[in-house]
Amino acid sequence: AEEAASWESEKEADSQRLKRHQRVLDKQSRALLKLPNRKERSEVEAVEAILEQERKAAHAKDARHKLTVERLRQKLVELQ
Repeated sequence: AEEAASWESEKEADSQRLKRHQRVLDKQSRALLKLPNRKERSEVEAVEAILEQERKAAHAKDARHKLTVERLRQKLVELQ
């Protein structure tokens, strides 16, 4: 009777340990699936590079626009 009880307790402990291990593995696999693969990373890097180029172009255009506005204001002041 004692052997059966100890065997049952060992069986229960092993079962709990396996369930815990399975939960850990499931969590790790879900985390790995969320990570981008090489192709996705390269696509993201390409899009980020394009975005940076567009930001630089917009900044340059804005700077030119500010200079034009300032030049026209000076001209307007001179003409008055």
